[in-house]
Amino acid sequence: MSPRRLWIVLLLAVTACWGASFAIIHEAVEDVDPYVFVTLRFAVAAALILALGRGRMLAAITRSTLRDGAWLGLLLAAGYLLQTAGLARTSPSNAAFLTGISVVLVPVLLAFGGWRLPRTGWLAIVLASVGLGILTLDPQTLSLNLGDALSIGCACAYAGQIVLTGRCSSRHDLWALTFVEFVVTTLISAAVWAISGAPTAGLDLPGVWGALGFASVLCTVIAYLVMNAAQRVVSSWEAGLVFTTEPIFAAVVALALGVEPWRLRTTIGGLLILAAMVTAEAAQRSAGAKEGDEEGGAPSPEGDAEYKRKDAPHLSA
Repeated sequence: MSPRRLWIVLLLAVTACWGASFAIIHEAVEDVDPYVFVTLRFAVAAALILALGRGRMLAAITRSTLRDGAWLGLLLAAGYLLQTAGLARTSPSNAAFLTGISVVLVPVLLAFGGWRLPRTGWLAIVLASVGLGILTLDPQTLSLNLGDALSIGCACAYAGQIVLTGRCSSRHDLWALTFVEFVVTTLISAAVWAISGAPTAGLDLPGVWGALGFASVLCTVIAYLVMNAAQRVVSSWEAGLVFTTEPIFAAVVALALGVEPWRLRTTIGGLLILAAMVTAEAAQRSAGAKEGDEEGGAPSPEGDAEYKRKDAPHLSA
C-alpha cells in the first residue's frame, strides 16, 4: 500500500472514531454534566499536548499566539459546549449531521469576506437547508428540539473557528497555537461549569472516564497528530471527502449500540446534509481550480487553507 493510501485509511479510522464518539458521549452525558465533561476533556488534551510538545512548544508561544489562541479557544469552547449539551437532548445521528453543516457554513462566512461563492456552493446551502428542516422540525408543530437548536449553534461556532484557524494558523507554531487554544477552551468550560453550578455526580463511574479517555486522547490528541502528518501527503480535498463520512459512522454506531432507533426522517435528512457537505467540498475545489487558472498556475493553497484548514484540530464530538 502506498503512503498516500495508508494515510487516507488512517484518516478514515480517525473519522470513524469521531463518528463513534457521538454515541459514546451521548451515553456519558446522561451520567455526568456536559460542562464537566468538556472541561475535563480539554484539560486532559492540553496536558497531553504539553507533555508531547515540551519546552520547545512553550518557547514558541508569543503574544500574538496568545491572542489568536484565545479567540480560537473561545469559538472552540462555544462549539463543544453547545454540541455536548445538545447531545444530552437529541440523538447522536442528529447531532452529527447538524454539526456537519459547519462545512456548508464555512464558504458562506468566507463569502462575506470577499470570497466568491460558486453555484455549487449555493446548491450546498439549499440541500443543507432542506435536510435541516426534514431532520429537525416536528411534522405536526414544525417546532425545533432544543438539542437540535444547540447542535446548529455548535455548527455556527465551528464554522467560525475553521475560518479563523485558516487565517491565523500559518503565523504560529501549530503545537503552540493548539496548546493555547485547548487551555483557553478548558478555562472557559470551567467558568461555565462554575457559573452553572453543575454537579460533579457521575465522575465515579468507570464508563464516564472511559468516554473521557476516548474523547480526549483518541478523538482529540491522537486524531490531531494523525491529521497533521497525513496532510503532508493527502490533499485537503481528499481529506475533506473522508471527513464527510463522519455522520454516517455516527448513525451506524448509534443504531448498532441501540442508542437510537432507525427513523426515515433521519435517513432522508441526513443524506441531504451529507450531499450538501460533499457539494460544499466540490465548491471549494472548483473555486480553487478557477483561482489557479486565473493566476496561470496551481490552485491557491492559501484559499484552500482559509476554506478548511485540515491540519487544525477537528471540530467534532
